[in-house]
Amino acid sequence: MKNAPFKQRSIIGRAFDRLVRRLRPRENRSIREDIRKTPKPEVTETLAAQMKRVERCLASLDNKVACQKHLKPVLEGYLDLDDDDRYRWMQLVVGEFDIDTEDLHDKMIVYLSTHRRDLLGPIREQMTPPWERLLEHMHLAPGGLEFLFGLRADLLRLKNDGDALDGLDRILRRLISLRFHSELPGFRRIFRSDLPRLMKSLVDCGALHETHSPEQLESRLDSDHYCFALFHPNMPDDPLLFGLVALVDGTPDNIHDLLDDTLSMSASDAGRTVTLYSVSRVRAGLEGIGLENLLAERIVDELDTHFGEPDACVALAPIPGFRDHVRTLVSGDPTPLLSPEEAEELRELLKIGIREQEHEILESSKLFQPMLSRLCAHYLLHEQDGQAAADPVAHFHLSGGASIDRINWLGDHSPTGMNQSFGIMANYRYTPSELRDNREKYVLDGEIRHSSGIRGLL
Repeated sequence: MKNAPFKQRSIIGRAFDRLVRRLRPRENRSIREDIRKTPKPEVTETLAAQMKRVERCLASLDNKVACQKHLKPVLEGYLDLDDDDRYRWMQLVVGEFDIDTEDLHDKMIVYLSTHRRDLLGPIREQMTPPWERLLEHMHLAPGGLEFLFGLRADLLRLKNDGDALDGLDRILRRLISLRFHSELPGFRRIFRSDLPRLMKSLVDCGALHETHSPEQLESRLDSDHYCFALFHPNMPDDPLLFGLVALVDGTPDNIHDLLDDTLSMSASDAGRTVTLYSVSRVRAGLEGIGLENLLAERIVDELDTHFGEPDACVALAPIPGFRDHVRTLVSGDPTPLLSPEEAEELRELLKIGIREQEHEILESSKLFQPMLSRLCAHYLLHEQDGQAAADPVAHFHLSGGASIDRINWLGDHSPTGMNQSFGIMANYRYTPSELRDNREKYVLDGEIRHSSGIRGLL
């Protein structure tokens, strides 16, 4: 009986040995299945020279000085490529510098037959592809983090869904996230005196609303509007995200009044509401990192400190996925969310194509407001992408601990607002004492907290 465990382990070891032998890669197949399915990219002279630089860099990973020396031409060479060659560069790096599965297989065979624990370290190391080790060195090099931002931005812009570069995106997202966990972004308020050097960033990233010119923003920052930004410690003058906030009376139901200089927006001591109405990434490549939530949280904390304790903190937000959702609803099979007559009315509305005319119809008709408001409430509460809200802006606010407070009919009748959501906007409410609980319920269980007003629309 005492020998039974050893006999059992031996049987298991032999079974694994047979299994691994069956899975032994055929000759000249040393890269993963997803890479093998990808057509080998055309290698130009420029790309061939770039791959030689990558190879030299990989050969010097254990020598920090030599590695830094070889990294610089790799980074600079990539930036000189056009879009087509940048995509081929990614394919080649991931394909040509992947795990050597034959060597890994042989090491695993030795381990399974000998159970030598000293082999586990080399096996673990070999299971990390060389291209991943290269990126790990890049993100710690001078200028490396900025390079990874750009590399991921290119990848998200150029790659196809489900292609062999999905693994590259996962590693880039992990490395960028690690940097922000180890080096917390700086947060500061942007004053009018800061704007001349930052205005180009604000304009380029679309942080300014269509009715929000640079001159108007400068004027507003002297009164009732506030601008905040996140910065990485290594890039103190290069903002990552901007957030725009206004202090108003009551809860705003449209973007136009919020940005109308002829209306008094100064909040009285009673009923003052902090309104977050724009959060914009300046840097591409930061999608899915979670910095927007950090910015919103820091803004709430900052304004809490700055204004004492405001009566409310809300966001006035677009619903960018709603119009496409409605188009899909009325283009497919009949849905219980709409009667046949309602579906036909919406099909006719979608045919108009002229946003000014569509706005006039929506403003004057009594038919569309209850119908589209009901569909919008259902979309925000029940349409999902996995366990997350299907609408990306809703997901952002809900991940930050907000609840859905109100749907605003024709809250943004600009061309952008009409194209996104028939002009409908949403209010999200940030209640400091409820943020943690709301966030946990949403992230862990997919539960979306919402007001009785939203519930009443369903």
